[in-house]
Amino acid sequence: MVKGIISETVQHLGQGASIVYPTETLWALGCDATSEVAVDKLSQIKGRAPAKGYVLIVDGLEMLSQYVGHITSTIRSIASSNTPTTVVFAEHQMLPPNVLGPDHSVAIRITQSRFCKDLLREFGKPIVSTSANYSDKPPPGSFEDLDENLLSAVQYVINLDKPEPMTHEPSRIVKLSAGGHIETIRI
Repeated sequence: MVKGIISETVQHLGQGASIVYPTETLWALGCDATSEVAVDKLSQIKGRAPAKGYVLIVDGLEMLSQYVGHITSTIRSIASSNTPTTVVFAEHQMLPPNVLGPDHSVAIRITQSRFCKDLLREFGKPIVSTSANYSDKPPPGSFEDLDENLLSAVQYVINLDKPEPMTHEPSRIVKLSAGGHIETIRI
């Protein structure tokens, strides 16, 4: 069942679709993070300013290193933490400008969700992971709280029969400067 959902999701993502999916933190809106066109579509759906940037999720350190280069032991430890942690990297590669923050940094989290890890392994690229709500609304606490108009605006919605537990809190955020200094942005 889940394998079929993953295959179908990969097909939609490959066609530039926007999706709603469960993560370890919140219900998320997502798309292929390497496609400028897909990210623009997602921004229109969410009603988000283009220059704000997005959190991306990856399945592990290997995928992370493809987009940020060398990973220090400190970042390896932080990114692999049991606490969902997003790391903001000053240096990156192969990502479109519309996923980057105003300072041209990129925010990436190694997902802890088994479903998301399996999806990312099958897809082979990072996925945008922003809360599944309009920019001026609070994030939904459950699938039932998702806005019907938002669900209608995306091309594919994943509602697993037995979803993994969610924290219902955004991830911790730390920032890595080009010089290697680490700053906590959100606990």
